[in-house]
Amino acid sequence: MVGFRVVNTSSFTFETDLPPASRNIHPSGILHAFRTTVSPSTIKNSIGMVTTSQNPDAIGSGDNDDDDENESIKNALKLNTSTTTSISTTTTTEEHTFAWIQNTLHIETVLSLFSTHGFQDSNTVFIPYSTKANWRTKYPHAEPAMECLDDGKCVVIMNWRPYPNALGEGGIR
Repeated sequence: MVGFRVVNTSSFTFETDLPPASRNIHPSGILHAFRTTVSPSTIKNSIGMVTTSQNPDAIGSGDNDDDDENESIKNALKLNTSTTTSISTTTTTEEHTFAWIQNTLHIETVLSLFSTHGFQDSNTVFIPYSTKANWRTKYPHAEPAMECLDDGKCVVIMNWRPYPNALGEGGIR
């Protein structure tokens, strides 16, 4: 039997692999940034309705002088109107990106680049980690989109997501 739980939220937790004494002095690790965007969306629905429930053909007997007036009433009652209903909703999207930082002395370059793409410093954290290979092994779903090298140059190393890693693949910053 296959089973699962229904929950309201789910989350990932990323943890350092360094011992507590080394965390504040280790120069390399992952810079994890996220942003939440809210965009309005509108759903429109058109509904055709008849303006009356009375049968237009039942009007008039056809044997009096009011046939022209009766015909006008019949035509008016046959008109259909169209009503458009709009439902406004909002869509919230949470986007994450990661960068491998070889030396925190050069972290400003990545923070600046993230900022130009809408990632605020207040939503960015640094997780000290032993090596990039160890990070990729433990968290393959959190592949770094860019790497900041020892000399301070940052290289976009992948751009496989349509968001938010559209950082200009292959460029050195």
